[in-house]
Amino acid sequence: MKINVSKRTLIGAAIAASALALTMPAMAQDYPSRPITLIVPFATGGNTDLTARVFADALSKQLNQPVVVDNRPGAGGTTGGGIVASAAPDGYTLLWSGSSLLSIAPLLYPDLSYDISTAYQPISRIMTHSIVLAVNKDVPANTIEEFVTYAKAKADGINYGSPGVGTIHHLTMELFKAEAGFEAEHIPYQGNGPASTDLIAGTIDAMFMGVPLALPYRDGQELKFLGVTTATADPNMPEVPTFTAAGFPQLEVSQSWYGVLGPAGLPDDVLATLSKASKAAAQTEDVIRVVREQGMETVVEDPADFQEAITSTAETWKRVSEVNNISFK
Repeated sequence: MKINVSKRTLIGAAIAASALALTMPAMAQDYPSRPITLIVPFATGGNTDLTARVFADALSKQLNQPVVVDNRPGAGGTTGGGIVASAAPDGYTLLWSGSSLLSIAPLLYPDLSYDISTAYQPISRIMTHSIVLAVNKDVPANTIEEFVTYAKAKADGINYGSPGVGTIHHLTMELFKAEAGFEAEHIPYQGNGPASTDLIAGTIDAMFMGVPLALPYRDGQELKFLGVTTATADPNMPEVPTFTAAGFPQLEVSQSWYGVLGPAGLPDDVLATLSKASKAAAQTEDVIRVVREQGMETVVEDPADFQEAITSTAETWKRVSEVNNISFK
């Protein structure tokens, strides 16, 4: 059977195909064409919020679009994380998060409505820092060893705070308790900011906090710092000894990092744009200066590198929690 196709039909089809071919690259090049929301899954005032705002400002300049920080605290970061997990994978809703949500929360929340390990597309890890054991100024301990002795001897027990159940700060204290053999009640908060406020007020006795949050209190008027979790002294707090020197090398696993992610399924062109812009933002003078002033270091990574960091950190904490029978309460 012969099919007759008119010249007009062929010309129309060719024009339509050409228009589609031209439109698709143009659409890709349009990203981003409107403001981007950066979800921070913890409260304002803590390390996660602080680092997010520094990064957002630098990223907005790279993309020529506003990057608006939106704090959504709750449930160890999984509330804000869920918002991004269910967002359209178009690059306009991003997540700023770190090791607590991405590598530890899967151990805590196996029944979440979304799978943390597959919900996101890593874009780039941006900043890292060590964490430090802080105690209220009235706690009668000036060293790690004295703190352990105090915790074991206090008749009514001690308590400690964290920015949430399952955060790296929480698990580090649980690991410390297991290794040193003392008990302490866990008081979870919705971020480092409110937890540190109560630590200063004496509502809680101790907590692990990021070095960036600790630096303003180095004068000892409100807090005392007993040990850092790095293998060697942190250059931002060289006067604070390491847990390794005090006989607890197991705590070297505790390092906090932050990075930017999108929902799983980001188009390749959008991912490439965000990856390039994120790495460029991390290398700007303003970010490097602020990061160093805050006691952190910048990291420049591709999406695959960031994924490897998430996976290896998750494997480490899974092994540590199993070996030490760490409680997630």
